[in-house]
Amino acid sequence: MADRATTLARGNGKQKSCEACQKTKVKCDYKTPSCGRCSRRGTMCLYSRTPGTNKFRITKGDASAPYTVSWAPTRSNGLYCDCVVTNPRRRPCADPPFAPPREDIPAQGITIHTVASADTGFLGPTSYRAEVQHAAHSRIIVNTAQSMGHEGAADAQGTLTVELERLEQGLRIIDYLNAHATLIRKLVDRMYTLGRLVIIPKVIMRGVLDSLWEALSEDPVQSDPLNSRCAVHIFENSYKPMPSGKPIGVEQFCSLITGVNVRWETIGNVLVMACLCLCHIPESEATLLDPSASSTPAQILSRLREVTNRAIFLCSGLPLCNELVVCLKYNHMLLMSQLWGNTDQRIYYALGELTSAVYATGMHQHRGSGDKYPKFLSAWRQRCFAIVYSMDKIFATFFGRPPFLNRHYCNIEPVVELRGVIEDPSHPTLERLDEVYCNEKSGNDQPEPPGYLRVRYLLSIVREEILELHLGTATHDVSVKSEQLIRKLQSLWESCSPRLQYSPQLWTRPMPRQTIWFIFALHLEHRYSLFLIQRLRAQKCPSESPAPLLSVAKDILSTILVLNKERERLREIRSDLGSVLLPFGLPTAEVLLQDLLHTPVEYPSIPCGRPSRSDTIRDLILFVSCLEWAVKPESGHFEFAQTIQERFTRLLDAILDPQRSRPVQVPGSAAGAEWPPEDSGYLNPELDVNHFVDWDLTSTQAVGFDLLSGSII
Repeated sequence: MADRATTLARGNGKQKSCEACQKTKVKCDYKTPSCGRCSRRGTMCLYSRTPGTNKFRITKGDASAPYTVSWAPTRSNGLYCDCVVTNPRRRPCADPPFAPPREDIPAQGITIHTVASADTGFLGPTSYRAEVQHAAHSRIIVNTAQSMGHEGAADAQGTLTVELERLEQGLRIIDYLNAHATLIRKLVDRMYTLGRLVIIPKVIMRGVLDSLWEALSEDPVQSDPLNSRCAVHIFENSYKPMPSGKPIGVEQFCSLITGVNVRWETIGNVLVMACLCLCHIPESEATLLDPSASSTPAQILSRLREVTNRAIFLCSGLPLCNELVVCLKYNHMLLMSQLWGNTDQRIYYALGELTSAVYATGMHQHRGSGDKYPKFLSAWRQRCFAIVYSMDKIFATFFGRPPFLNRHYCNIEPVVELRGVIEDPSHPTLERLDEVYCNEKSGNDQPEPPGYLRVRYLLSIVREEILELHLGTATHDVSVKSEQLIRKLQSLWESCSPRLQYSPQLWTRPMPRQTIWFIFALHLEHRYSLFLIQRLRAQKCPSESPAPLLSVAKDILSTILVLNKERERLREIRSDLGSVLLPFGLPTAEVLLQDLLHTPVEYPSIPCGRPSRSDTIRDLILFVSCLEWAVKPESGHFEFAQTIQERFTRLLDAILDPQRSRPVQVPGSAAGAEWPPEDSGYLNPELDVNHFVDWDLTSTQAVGFDLLSGSII
């Protein structure tokens, strides 16, 4: 077949420039698949006819061809093509001699025939529509001529109009996937070695990537000049329910969500994971992943984010809710937190959508055995719920708001008993959290250490009780309830496998970086839960000794400061370590700093159990210095980190040399006094972490930078 640039010739026979060169009015070199200018700039190169010379319209088709697409020139140049856009499984169509421009997509969209969408699950048993949705009445018809039959039963077929904007976005996504297949595949594979808790098992994602491009046109000129048949086919697949209840295997399941059966949810997950990986890896590695790319990593990320947003836009309009949709919302929420910060208001809304999808799919009441799902799919559903449940508690802690997933509405009874359950591989429910690897339990192929997700899930259950103590309205005896929670945490940690126990010596062992990171993160989550309990006791029971609070705060701060020594080693899996230093280091450093302010060196007698004053000061100085390199200037929370650094430096100067430093006025003290009275408490309002982590971010910082921007452990 002739070269595409030659085929797309003008009426006078001259070669046609690409769209980008036309718009900028520069000379095009007519190279394919991308001209030299577009290759250098990293932009999409499209050859098409001049806008306005073609008229794209839909004509009526027969029963075998439910929708027909045709385009014809408005000028009498003798060129005409009639192309039938239909399901490839029904009837092939002739190749058009040229591709019409994107501007000529029909304004009325394209109408496709699809089966009726099943009930998405958002309506529960108390809904007034529950009876209508039940059994034979559980079909929702979209744009049907007759949605209900004579006896009230829904018809099995319906039609759907794909609007102009949605079809346009789909075509551009397919173009991008075809042009950057190698880079996207490498980024998704790299995502499983970054130490992130990936929600889609690698065996499923591998099957998706192996067949994803089978349905996409490798040669747009020969097979599908517009990629329109492919885009419409993907829309058809996306509006069909996934046959999750059939007894199928992993390979067969993958064939139902990729290849010729590819869905927009599948493509969306691939793009979001690739974009998330590109946010984590250093620029030097991003360049090595695609040496042939002429664009910089920043340009690649910008373009990938644009295409990812298009995929999210398409998936947001789908009426179905399934496992892929839950994974997509989870991955998108992680990407949003990486770009905008963990306390951005948009993350709060995204978390609400994610947990609503979990409720709609029934994952919150999933039973490990005796259900209708295949074994691997049942394990995957439990894995999804455990990951989302844990992440929900982390964000609830960040926001200082009640969690969305409440254990009183979830099936967590099989895992409430803590002692002995973690080491029991035959446990009917917990075993499936590791079973999801589907025969990939050995070697470095597994995303996280075996048992990690189970322990983190159990820690999240305890964290929810801690949040109830902080945010709930129940009249608990804080002293009694906190002792119960401390015993739960201790019992959980004692029953934890030794391979998940953290020690500073792990950094010197020949272990994968991501494995050490998982163990390190698990240790921080456990210790921080204990810190939250002790801090509440110090607030509610001021007569008790603050030694336990100071001890756990000193332990957490010393633990995270190891990042200063291992920062170069961790750069390969974490580009922003400030996302760990700030949420875990700032609250603990404040507690220690306040203790130093309340107990100056002239204090007559230091109570036993307090951390060493000199060690605490050294750790605080190191923590302040870490803020200089851990927080990037281009990150969203750089200015706020600088504010924290200046404030802590001034307070440390007052502690180290009170004679030469200006007096430090702390709220609660007498006017002009340098030190507050002894009974003013250990958490004054000005230094309290809740003052800095206000969820609407309006009281202490300007819009545009965020305390917790970056990745979540």
